[in-house]
Amino acid sequence: MKSGDFARRSLRVLFAVDTPWTEELGLSRVSIEIGRVLSGQGHQVEKFSIDDVRPPVRGKMREIFALPLFQRALRRHIREQGHRFDVIQAEHNTLIFPRSSYRFKGLLIAKSNGLRHFYERYISQVENHLRVKSGMNASLAGGLLRGFSSKLSGGRSGAADRSFSTAEQIHLGNADELVYVRDTLGHGAKCHLVDNGVSEERAEELARSMRTNDRQTSQTIGFVGTWSLRKGKLSLPRVFRQVRAFEPNARLKLLGTLTADDDVIRSFAEEDRAFVTNVERFAPGELPGLLRDVRVGLFLSYVEGHPLGLLELMAAGMPVVAWDAPGVRGTIDVRSPDLLPAGECDAVARRLHELVCSSPSDYARHAQASLDRSTRYRWSATGRTFLDVVMQGLSNVRA
Repeated sequence: MKSGDFARRSLRVLFAVDTPWTEELGLSRVSIEIGRVLSGQGHQVEKFSIDDVRPPVRGKMREIFALPLFQRALRRHIREQGHRFDVIQAEHNTLIFPRSSYRFKGLLIAKSNGLRHFYERYISQVENHLRVKSGMNASLAGGLLRGFSSKLSGGRSGAADRSFSTAEQIHLGNADELVYVRDTLGHGAKCHLVDNGVSEERAEELARSMRTNDRQTSQTIGFVGTWSLRKGKLSLPRVFRQVRAFEPNARLKLLGTLTADDDVIRSFAEEDRAFVTNVERFAPGELPGLLRDVRVGLFLSYVEGHPLGLLELMAAGMPVVAWDAPGVRGTIDVRSPDLLPAGECDAVARRLHELVCSSPSDYARHAQASLDRSTRYRWSATGRTFLDVVMQGLSNVRA
């Protein structure tokens, strides 16, 4: 079948993720949003997630063995149902078996929502040190089980390497990933940059929050993301302590941490706890309201794919102070004074204080620059890029 034949009918696309299918998780939300764009254009979209694995994986074993179980369940599903699809996109550590074993004649895509090689570098260079420093070492039994699970899944970076070899296309979330996988790993023309985004409707709602009086007089700093070592949970309390030393009335709002209040709030100095708000979960439509009184965004992550929380803070028209890390640099202009070295806390606190206390004209200039830059990233554009790249790939597969 020629590429022109696909252009004249709807595509049948399967998105496969090794997590629950929920908008609360950035990894699955990317596929949900792209799928929503495709469905709106008449294409047929289905999903296969960890929740579809049979027998179901529950409890502690789900946490430890989810990936190897999902890899095998996905291959079985593709063998049984693959004939119904033109395109299958799966997370980039899930396609570990030889291409022929999937018995699939369409286009197979390995999708990175955070490159495994970069995450492994972060774990070895940063997280292991943070765990020792904070007394968060895993139990011996847990470590052994995770090691066994890693071997079953093809190794950490090894699973991604095997998936990249299996797939006809590799979709990457940021320029650092693209250069590394294309040039360093040598996958060349298989590699394509497919940005994440914000929907037009959500962007409009978020931008409206920029014009509220609540924000003009606020001293609230906001973070959107899970409460984890990778996203700076050990640094956020230190930064906020320093900010309040400069400005005692400053507040911190943590949104979508997926962690209970007790575990989050007690991480902060006792004198700061009354000034911290933790919103464990929120419906997507609630975010514009939650950001109405947030003056400055904060994003202290060591490594990302293309972070949705950061894109939404920018789309809400506020300056965002962030660490210079893969997936963040480039989203925030690399020349911006708001982009600071990863792991740096003192400079972050000083910059937050400057922005919280900035004059109305200075603040408006920084806020507008953030909003303008956010317009580069829309799910509609992501959908167009996805389709353009997929059509090209289908013409090669079915030639």
